[in-house]
Amino acid sequence: MQSVSCEFNMFTEAEVKKRSKDRLRIIIPGLTFGVMAIFGYFGFLVWVKEPLLKSASALLGPMVSNVLLFVLMLLVIPLFLTPILIAERLARKHSLICPNCNADLNLLVPRVLKTRCCSKCGSPIVEGGRVRQSNVYDRWRMLRARHFLVYWFWIWPIVGTICILSIWTMPSTFQNFLQMPMLFGLIGTSSTGWALIRTRDKRYLLSFLASTVLLAIGLKYFWEMH
Repeated sequence: MQSVSCEFNMFTEAEVKKRSKDRLRIIIPGLTFGVMAIFGYFGFLVWVKEPLLKSASALLGPMVSNVLLFVLMLLVIPLFLTPILIAERLARKHSLICPNCNADLNLLVPRVLKTRCCSKCGSPIVEGGRVRQSNVYDRWRMLRARHFLVYWFWIWPIVGTICILSIWTMPSTFQNFLQMPMLFGLIGTSSTGWALIRTRDKRYLLSFLASTVLLAIGLKYFWEMH
């Protein structure tokens, strides 16, 4: 056990947990709205795509029509990320910030609760309990189950691959679902890419690459069919 003193106000364990829960109450609806926006947008796009592209082709030529289709597909990325970024901004008031070095500890709450220290500067910031060194926590964390999102992000390339196989094997049955592989590829690329950039956790890299490949295949297949 380490004996330390500090010149700043420390958090209580209950306060750290409350801040984390309050952030999740904002972030999770933002993520949900992002996914709903994607489904809603593709439903709208299926409805207006054919007359819109026909009008663009007649007025501006087939090349412009193809470019317009590609741009319409890319718009799903800001539609997905915008609610998440807004939620992230609204959740800042519940952020867990180190009172010593002002480091953002929102993604390190379990680590803070276990070590009771800032993972950046090493200062104790949580009252009571035993202060543990970071390397002790790291060894403990390696023995625990991996983060849920590492596995959950694989759902997008897996489901997208199933969609592509279904379209290839039964093209007449799935003719109206050609946008689905791109949908799952875009969701996977956007969400996994955001997590990878945000956390710099290399465990997200494989699912990000798989979603990117799925997105490329989906775009190519959809382009060729139209």
